[in-house]
Amino acid sequence: MTLVFFALLTVMVLITTYTDLKYRKIYNKFLLPCIILSLLLHTINGTLVDSFIAMAFAFAFFFLAYIFGMTSPGDVKLFAVAGSIVANFTIVAAAIVAYMLIQFGMAIYAMVKACRRKKMSLLAVLKQDAIGFTTKTGSVIQPIHFPGAVLIGASVWSVQLIALF
Repeated sequence: MTLVFFALLTVMVLITTYTDLKYRKIYNKFLLPCIILSLLLHTINGTLVDSFIAMAFAFAFFFLAYIFGMTSPGDVKLFAVAGSIVANFTIVAAAIVAYMLIQFGMAIYAMVKACRRKKMSLLAVLKQDAIGFTTKTGSVIQPIHFPGAVLIGASVWSVQLIALF
């Protein structure tokens, strides 16, 4: 049964990654059947409570990120559905850590890129960025806009794959 859940997760990650890359959208008309199928399979498997716990944790974490303007509603729903499919609190927590590490790496890349573009030291860029943030005059470090489904899918899928082996 574990391979069935992994196959469902793989299909969900591939389709949502495609639609997020192409249209910048994660469609409810796709997520709804995924969560219904997940909950049905977990009911049959006897892991429905685990599925709800993992889904609630994933939703709560990403909903907080959404409240602070760090992600979109589609990403919140996607991570909640992924949590429902994996039905494992530890895997969801590890996927959140993986997601944050990927985001941290992208932030470091953006800082290095700003240093090279402005021909300034890292400390000078951070100082100018802090001033721009407090005075609302703009940021020196330009954010990297990357579809969330790619990062969420990669983090959940890779952690689940590691857990399988």
